[in-house]
Amino acid sequence: MKYTRRQFLQVSALAAAGAALAACAPAPTPTKAPEPTAVPKAEEPTKAPAAPTATTAAAQPGQIKDVPRERCFVCTGWSDTGSVLPGFDNWNILTNAGAALRTNGGDLGMFEGLVYRNLNDGKETFWQAESYKPNADFTQWTINIRKGVEWSDGVPFTSKDVKFTIETCINNAPDLAYSSYLKEWIKDVTCPDDFTVVINLNKPSSRCIYPLVIGWEYHYSIVPEHIFKGQDPKTFTNFDLAKGWPVATGPYKLVSATATQCILDRRDDWWALKTGLVKELPAPERIIILPGAVDEVMAQRYITNQADYGSPLLIGTYRSAVTQNPNLRPWFKEGKVLGAPDGCLYQLQLNNMKPPFNDKNIRLAANYAIDRQKLVDLAYLGSTHPVVVPFSSYISNWVTGDLKKTIDSFDRVTPSPAKVEEYMKAAGYAKNSAGMWEKGGQTCKFTVRTPDWLAPIGPVVTEQFTAAGFDVTESPDRTAAWANEGSTGTYEALVMVFCGSNFEPYDTLQNLHSKNTAPIGTAAAQFYRYTNPEYDAVIDKMEAMLPNINDPTYTSLVTQATKIFLEDMPCLVLAEELHVIPANYTYWTGYPNADDPYVAPYPCWKDIFLLTLHLKSAK
Repeated sequence: MKYTRRQFLQVSALAAAGAALAACAPAPTPTKAPEPTAVPKAEEPTKAPAAPTATTAAAQPGQIKDVPRERCFVCTGWSDTGSVLPGFDNWNILTNAGAALRTNGGDLGMFEGLVYRNLNDGKETFWQAESYKPNADFTQWTINIRKGVEWSDGVPFTSKDVKFTIETCINNAPDLAYSSYLKEWIKDVTCPDDFTVVINLNKPSSRCIYPLVIGWEYHYSIVPEHIFKGQDPKTFTNFDLAKGWPVATGPYKLVSATATQCILDRRDDWWALKTGLVKELPAPERIIILPGAVDEVMAQRYITNQADYGSPLLIGTYRSAVTQNPNLRPWFKEGKVLGAPDGCLYQLQLNNMKPPFNDKNIRLAANYAIDRQKLVDLAYLGSTHPVVVPFSSYISNWVTGDLKKTIDSFDRVTPSPAKVEEYMKAAGYAKNSAGMWEKGGQTCKFTVRTPDWLAPIGPVVTEQFTAAGFDVTESPDRTAAWANEGSTGTYEALVMVFCGSNFEPYDTLQNLHSKNTAPIGTAAAQFYRYTNPEYDAVIDKMEAMLPNINDPTYTSLVTQATKIFLEDMPCLVLAEELHVIPANYTYWTGYPNADDPYVAPYPCWKDIFLLTLHLKSAK
């Protein structure tokens, strides 16, 4: 029998999911609800395969113990990785931060953070650190380390580990994770004692420390000096189970790692229990990490209880899956909007240096050609909401007073054929006999590039532009060529996400600073190719201040920057990016959700560690 690529991925991913449960005792087959039309039914195995041994577990010394399924928390990677866990044999988080942390489950139970921030309410949970603060002019930051923190081999976690990690990155820039960033900002690090870290900066910054102390998707973790010292940090994998590697400070220890699953077992000697920071160990005795998979495969994992948490589902797929497994619950349990915000917005990214979007009038006309509500209804079944400024729900509390009045006064969200005509005429265009906008014998022509993971948006905006008289072609991209096109500025319009608004407005607005751009043909940090000296000046002032929603000077700067954004429309923000991450309540309860938003629900973010501490057995 010959398989298509999609069929192969489904079959192999389901096989991997079954193998993952080999480490747990068999679970009863659930009673199945009527089969949905959108998601094909898959049968749950009635008996799990035998537990993996030293011959099947990478570098595993000895037999892996059996743990009942109801005591195992099974999570998947964030996205489809072709039925494998990339980097399963590299746990050096300075070179493999994405795989070791996001895909392989390090954040769930092994690699702890200095501080955790709940994006839903801004509250901080101090963990390896007890506090951090700047000096008066933001040229120095001090971090106070919690006493009693220990690495999994019993060695104390101290300020020297923080200093070693930062200096290792700086000395090996640009080859290690965040090394160029740290080198740009940090002059030196000193340790007056084992529990105090003093970071001196090359230039004042009120924010440069945030990725280190409160990163959510930055995934910056401290490494143990006594393990990494003397190793080449560029080649060291930190993976040797016989030696107890990887060494971390969390309540779980890696006991097996293969291309199809990683197994982390709870350890009883966790420092947080010994110091009294927590009153009990996490409820799951074992964490099993599976690869992410395509939408249909992930649905089957949730339906058949082969996954408790992990990859999101498309809205239609979730609605079908929950009919087969009513124990699935999204972030919002009622209404059309089921998914949680991830700090990003769907946008049409415009190349402000290249025709036709180097003309502000064309950008404004294009804005009014888009019906955002129809886009949401068609592309995402009404499961999100239109947005016109690059602010996610995480900072909705900022959009009040003068800022809200400014946004409302422009009314950029309401489609208007009359305004399309007004701005196109201002740009020198007129409708030809075919109803297309034309100037000098040339139509207003551009291509909308659409990456595969944003495929629902491209056809809708293309149709709306065409109906408004633009000569538009959609170009779907399933090869990731968009990344190079965006970086070098060879594109015209690109369906993309606008990320950063998960703490305060500066996080997003600074992306449009001209320092992030470059001439066409030269790689740029951001793809917009937007330059406005007045905008830059406002952003520079914001950068020199601590963000404070109660500071009228700072909020005034936010309003000024937003006003310039709305005047120029350097990109077209369309809607909020939301993801439906099903929490499977068959074996576990205590998941974060809109009723109990103790942490953002994303398994690829560092803060997801707090989920592990909240889980309770459903049995």
